[in-house]
Amino acid sequence: MTTMNNGLIIGKFCPITNGHLTAFSMALTKCNKLNVVVCIDHLHDPDCGMTPEERIQAVKEECKFFTSRVEVHVVDCTSFPYAKEDDEEVSKYWAEYLHSRFTDITMLFGSEDYVAMMAKHWPDCLGINYEILDKEREITHVSATMVRGNPSRHWSHIPASVRPYFTKNVLVLGAESCGKSTLSRELAKIFHAPLVPEMYRSIYKDKGMDFTPNDLMDVARAQMAAQAESQRTVFNKGLVIHDTCVGITQMYLNEYFDNVSAVVEQNLEQALRREPTFDLILFCDMDVDWVNDGTRTLGNPDDRKRMRDKAYSVAVQKAKKHGCELKILPGNYKRLHEALDAVRGIM
Repeated sequence: MTTMNNGLIIGKFCPITNGHLTAFSMALTKCNKLNVVVCIDHLHDPDCGMTPEERIQAVKEECKFFTSRVEVHVVDCTSFPYAKEDDEEVSKYWAEYLHSRFTDITMLFGSEDYVAMMAKHWPDCLGINYEILDKEREITHVSATMVRGNPSRHWSHIPASVRPYFTKNVLVLGAESCGKSTLSRELAKIFHAPLVPEMYRSIYKDKGMDFTPNDLMDVARAQMAAQAESQRTVFNKGLVIHDTCVGITQMYLNEYFDNVSAVVEQNLEQALRREPTFDLILFCDMDVDWVNDGTRTLGNPDDRKRMRDKAYSVAVQKAKKHGCELKILPGNYKRLHEALDAVRGIM
């Protein structure tokens, strides 16, 4: 009769990296089932820009690719004994705790020496087998500490579920015919970054100004979906450029329609709550010529000034909400240069 080998690996996963996934794969060659334990210490866990719940969800999402042979568990160890370095007493405490909770474990895995210390203190006269996996990071040269210290350098080792938390998002705003779409394309090209375009032109390029509130709701949904996709795409190398946002869609909705249904307003508010965190907002001022491209009607000076002020108000609100810099860009030759400096400043 074949013996069922049940493995166990514990970690903080702040955040989970491809190095962890490599360790899971290696462990699965030695056991039939692998229990992955996410340890949450609210006092000592390093800050990785993710809440404990987000860390847990990322581990679960990445482990789905290993089928049913991997099971994820959570341990709140805030009240457990703590030591910054490997410690015999702390290892003994953990060994006793894990032995009592996971009674069918036959093998311990990990990438640090504490695995051997826990195995030594395993409360069983026969002890427990263990294996330290890729301790020197020779197979996958990455650790969570390395990712936290320099995400862009180790970007290729950050799983898709974690990338949104380390992505720098630049939002380009302005009223119509201010050059923001041109600037957005230039920045995306220079930095080889994904561009989330202004979705109205993408889905209603032949509609002109003949749109309804529901059309703008469709635009908001498309903008939100494109923003979400930009965070996880393989083309995301740590920077995403956004040409406008749902807040501007809402601004034009209020400009062109007096009575908007509660459903549309509610859907817009939901979309606003789900937008990514912006790290920089670039506001293109209106000191450029107005050009009618078929989707613009507010070309006289008074209308331009009024819409510029409304768009600027959206930009100010976004900057406050996201706690980021708001930089006003002139329409002259300095615009691109100043924008490049601002983007480099957040990377």
